Amino acid sequence: MKDRREGMVLRKLVILVLPIICITFGCERWIFGPGTPQRKVPFETLLKDARTFHNHTLSTAVLRSEKEERLFVQQFAPARPLPEVDYSDSMVIALLSGESGVSVSASIDSIIITTRGLTVYSTVFYPSLGLPAVGYPAHLVTLRTRWEPVNFAPTDIVCEWKP
Repeated sequence: MKDRREGMVLRKLVILVLPIICITFGCERWIFGPGTPQRKVPFETLLKDARTFHNHTLSTAVLRSEKEERLFVQQFAPARPLPEVDYSDSMVIALLSGESGVSVSASIDSIIITTRGLTVYSTVFYPSLGLPAVGYPAHLVTLRTRWEPVNFAPTDIVCEWKP
C-alpha cells in the first residue's frame, strides 16, 4: 500500500513539474511537436509616419506605462507629442526604421503569442525609386496589455532596387 501511495505522489509531481521544466528549458516543441500552438494578437495602429522621429538606427520598444513612454520620448525625441494611450489596459509596441526617406516604410506586420511569449514580426520596405529624404519611418501599435515577454523576430528588409 505504501509503494502505491509513493507512486501516486511521484506521478502527481511529474504532472505538475513537467510543464514548468518544458517552458523554462524550451522543450515544448519536443513535448507538443512541431505545431506548437500559436495565435495572432489583435492590434491597432497608433502612429505610422516618417516625420515624427529622427532615429538613425533600427530600433524597437515596448511601452507598458507612462514612465516607459517618458523614457522612450527622452531617448528618441519625437518631433510632436505621441497620441494619448490609456496604459491601464493598453500597451504600445514601436518599430523605428532608422532609414531616411519618404518612400521607405516601416510596418509591424503581426504579433503572435506562443508558449514563449509575444513575437513581433516587422518589415522595412525600400521602393525602386526613392524620393528625397524627409524623415525616418516609424510604426507604433497598441494592444491590450499583456505581461508575457516580447521578442522581436529579425525585421524583414524588402528592397525593390538592385544596387
